[in-house]
This record gives sequence, C-alpha cells and structure tokens, in this order.
Amino acid sequence: MTRPERVAAQENVTTVKSDVLNTEALTEQLRGFEAVISAFSGHAQENVYDYYLKGFNSILAATQHASVPRLLLVGGAATLEVAPGKLLLEAPGFPAEYRATAEGAKTALETLRGQTAQAWTFLSPPPRFSPASVRVASGLAAIRYSPIAKATAVFLCRIMLSP
Repeated sequence: MTRPERVAAQENVTTVKSDVLNTEALTEQLRGFEAVISAFSGHAQENVYDYYLKGFNSILAATQHASVPRLLLVGGAATLEVAPGKLLLEAPGFPAEYRATAEGAKTALETLRGQTAQAWTFLSPPPRFSPASVRVASGLAAIRYSPIAKATAVFLCRIMLSP
C-alpha cells in the first residue's frame, strides 16, 4: 500500500507501506500470507499500460517467490464478455481514458491463464458500482467493496478461478 495512513484503523487489519515495483522487498513483506489481494492500478502514470504491467509482473513474481498459495487480482469490467467471445474492451464507445489500464488488466488475465505456478482469482467488477442490494447469480458473487473513501458499495463481480 502506498499510503497506509489513509486506511482507518480496524481490528485484525494491519497496513504496511509497500513499493510494488521493488519485487525483492515486496517478496519479504508477503512471506507467510495465505493469499494476496491486489488492486494495483497505474492510472496516475504517464505510460499507464507499461506501468500497470510492470507492477502486475512484480506482484506476481513476489507472491510466487514468497510462496503465497493464491493471488487475487482485481481487474476491471473490460475483461467481461458483452457477447460470446466479445469483451467490453472491444465494444464501441469504450472510454479512451480507461483503455490503457483495461488493456493492462486483459494482458494480466492472459498471463495468469498461461501460468500454473500459482493458484489465482481474477475479479472483474461491473462498469458501475451501486450501493443498492444485489442478487447472486451463477458465476457471480456479491462483494462488499470498501475503497479508501468512507462509502461502501455492493457490486456484482465475475470471478474467474485458475483450474
């Protein structure tokens, strides 16, 4: 986490400042964990796609070197199918300001699918978050999402697991 001071203190939650691009230090910080949830993003960077992949590859390497059994990666809606074989990323009108991150998440998902060294879960939230109640459907799960902001939203999330 880049700014642990932004996270409100909670029982059984420890925040630790990390540099996701320092694979060696990150590996040491992750030793002993049963799972790692990554919501890494490169939105604030000039070259979002390359930065996103550099960060993702560092996280993947660190979790594997630290022998973390499962990596959970929060991707984006772009990897959801809007029709059989057609991703939201490929749909007309996909917002240009999110394209680089979306393409990075798609590449990360392809990387996860191509490796067998570690179990993984890829979480694809919908394009819009809603605080309204949701129903759980086959292949979907209701997830409580708490960003650094104080608001809490509930959303449906497509969950893709490694074999």
